[in-house]
Amino acid sequence: MSEGRYSVAQICVNGHSVNAFSDRYPQHNEEFCQQCGSQTITACEKCNTPIRGKFIAPGSFSSSLYVAPKFCLNCGHAYPWTQARIRAASELADLIEEFNETERQQLKESIQNIVQDTPETLIAAFKFRALMEKAGPVMKAALWETIAGVADKKAEKLIVS
Repeated sequence: MSEGRYSVAQICVNGHSVNAFSDRYPQHNEEFCQQCGSQTITACEKCNTPIRGKFIAPGSFSSSLYVAPKFCLNCGHAYPWTQARIRAASELADLIEEFNETERQQLKESIQNIVQDTPETLIAAFKFRALMEKAGPVMKAALWETIAGVADKKAEKLIVS
């Protein structure tokens, strides 16, 4: 008897999940995303390892929502949607007039670190939160909206509380 396996997911380069079972139900695959029109992928662009989809257990049905992974499980490279959100948040950091260059750099480093689950994640979340107080409510909302989709869950709790 089979113990189950992971399916292959199809995700657009902006991170919208198109088909969490692209290998099992290819009839639902799409070349381009219905939400943003971007190209879809089923494998890491760096090492070509399939993107892990939902787990398929024999005789079971999963109704849980699929969340696209942030990094390739084979090579550790950030997927395009993770890279794009970090890049966009960094560009927003450059637009904060209230910041000097040191604060901008600190914010960019914090953004990079709140995406990963490392020992520096909570420190980065504290820095991010403190810097966002200086940036003001509009920029805080814009930056958080940009990075929230790929932020580590521990960092998210600290930042939004």
